[in-house]
Amino acid sequence: MPDDSLVQRANELTRALSRKPRFAGSADESEARGLCIKELERAGLECVEHSFGYSQWPGKWGIPSAAAAQLATILIVSRMAIRMGPLIALLVGAGLYIALILASGDERRRWVQVFPFLRSSSVNLEARRGQPKVWLVAHLDSKSQTVPMLIRIVSSIALGLVTLAATALLLVSLIGFVDTRAFWLAIQVAAVAAAIPSLFCLVRNESPGAVDNATGVASVLLAAASLSS
Repeated sequence: MPDDSLVQRANELTRALSRKPRFAGSADESEARGLCIKELERAGLECVEHSFGYSQWPGKWGIPSAAAAQLATILIVSRMAIRMGPLIALLVGAGLYIALILASGDERRRWVQVFPFLRSSSVNLEARRGQPKVWLVAHLDSKSQTVPMLIRIVSSIALGLVTLAATALLLVSLIGFVDTRAFWLAIQVAAVAAAIPSLFCLVRNESPGAVDNATGVASVLLAAASLSS
């Protein structure tokens, strides 16, 4: 296929796939998957659909929940440092952060599959020709978020920096170089300010997903069509 024809076809596929938002499990995602089936079967591939169940909760509420947990930990440690001293605050803070790390790791490994709330279902489309040695993969669904990615990254980094500052303040308090009680209010204000963007980062079904990921799907479709049997 000439380059100009390939570009035109890529443009057509991307526009067709991104006509509507395609939240996983939605009718619009199913419609876009039907378009993929037609393209792949036209290219001589055999298509099979595999349904699966999943929880929408980690995707919809993972970011604000994680930010809320980290913010709560910083505020608890701050109050304990003022009222009960740095040693108890440090021990409690260490325990809370270990729990957060373990919960975060478990969430990334399993919660999409096993979490009992906001259960939904969708379909994976598998297309093959002969005995494939290489698989091309692209996600068809799309989602939108109320806070842009760059701001979410800044919020996450800022929360991490506040956590480091709080830890350093506890260690300085333990050594006894300086009375740090006056600094804890600043730590709490900084933590709230850092967490706000992540707390309001909500997932919606309002993005047509042209770049993420209609372009990727179109690339896979064109690559599959360009290969001989």
